Amino acid sequence: MKKLLAVFPILLAVALAVPQASAQVPAQTPSVTTPDATTAAATKKGKSTGVKKTSGRADAELADLSTKLTLTDDQKAKVKPIIDDKEAKMHTVKMAKTGSDDDKKAKTKEIRVAADAQIRALLTPDQQKTFDTEKKSGKKEAAAPPA
Repeated sequence: MKKLLAVFPILLAVALAVPQASAQVPAQTPSVTTPDATTAAATKKGKSTGVKKTSGRADAELADLSTKLTLTDDQKAKVKPIIDDKEAKMHTVKMAKTGSDDDKKAKTKEIRVAADAQIRALLTPDQQKTFDTEKKSGKKEAAAPPA
């Protein structure tokens, strides 16, 4: 009986330690250092590089603009880098550990306004009117309280 009481705490400790030990998977380091491999490694470690997040937003925004403004392939090719750059800059500002929330909002607004001006310059006069209308209606919707 004394042996059973002596062995029981050891068995209990092993039983509790085994699931935790098997849950720890060593981080895999990529053999080739490419932006994609670095992004994948950082994502596995729980660190966001913002690449996938911003590229998804950029693609969605480009698709939305293409639909609303009927952009040509040439315009799409010129607008895409502007949107990508805007999203990357905004992500950098949002992830910065310095500055107040008001400062970050002001900087993201600056980035957005500058990108919109670059995009607007690539549009035809009819597309510019639609673009301006969409921007105004977007601001009204953002300012309106949810129903």
